[in-house]
Amino acid sequence: MNKRIIPFFILFACFVSNKLLAQITKDSVQSEKIATRKAKKIPALKMSISPSVVELLGHETAKFLANANQVELYTIDFNRDSVANVLSNTHILGYKVLSKADKLPNATLSKLSHTILNPASYLWDDFNKSCVFTPYIAAVFGDSKSKDKMVALFCFSCDEWEFHFKNKVIKEDSDLARRQLLYQFKATFKDNKTIQSLN
Repeated sequence: MNKRIIPFFILFACFVSNKLLAQITKDSVQSEKIATRKAKKIPALKMSISPSVVELLGHETAKFLANANQVELYTIDFNRDSVANVLSNTHILGYKVLSKADKLPNATLSKLSHTILNPASYLWDDFNKSCVFTPYIAAVFGDSKSKDKMVALFCFSCDEWEFHFKNKVIKEDSDLARRQLLYQFKATFKDNKTIQSLN
């Protein structure tokens, strides 16, 4: 082969190689953009959830709570006077509403949902307490994109909490979350003598 032709072939090969590399890079970037657009269409959870908590609460309940963007806090009469599974201005799942917290800080929602979804909040045992469940406080979680509501009831005489979502009820011990919960609720209901007296 003519020695003058060899450099030409080398230059041509380099040119083709650079063109292919540029095209591959362009296709890769384009594919990444498409994947990103598709991913944005899938609602992502605001926080990661422990598999043990998902199994305990159920995937649907855990996912709803993780994505909730609204919460309302109430003090309630622990003497249930109705078994109606409804939410109203006067009753929450049969418990009479005594008061509603106003102007909750933005951090209230994240603190409560993180406490409930934190595996360290649970004892993870099979022991069933014999005390009567008497909740003082109810939290109603919501999502602006859905009409569904999740209710959490808090009992401090037994250190138990009960979660209601779509006719599913889960009751568990909340001993390990007592400190965090009382700190939150005492700050919320400063004029409630019953809640302020809890230790």
